[in-house]
Amino acid sequence: MIITLLIFYVFVSDETPVPFVFFTKSWAVVNAWSILCQIAPAHAADWWLKMTGREPKYAKLMHNVIAIRNAVDYFTAGVWPMKSDRARDLISSLSEEDQEKFPCNPSHINWQEYIRDYCNGVFRYLKARN
Repeated sequence: MIITLLIFYVFVSDETPVPFVFFTKSWAVVNAWSILCQIAPAHAADWWLKMTGREPKYAKLMHNVIAIRNAVDYFTAGVWPMKSDRARDLISSLSEEDQEKFPCNPSHINWQEYIRDYCNGVFRYLKARN
């Protein structure tokens, strides 16, 4: 079962991206969603900017966002079964003080904050490479 992570950036203000995450198993859904919710609105906004005498920018921006999504696809769509029995044994062998110094429990991860930071990192570091 391959699940594709679909990351969209919704622009709250002029240039502030906010990640929107959508999971699907189908590339057809990914492409249809991209066309309907990213590419078409970007071209419509650029058309409006042209009509009002301003410089179009959103289609190019969406091209960059889609390129970034495609660049991280290998990491987000791959399936890698991992066992963590030894790591759990190691963590449980630590003293309470050491467990506080080295927090390793994934159930304590704030996943919304993690995804936001992940998306910002992708946007910042992979965008420069494309």
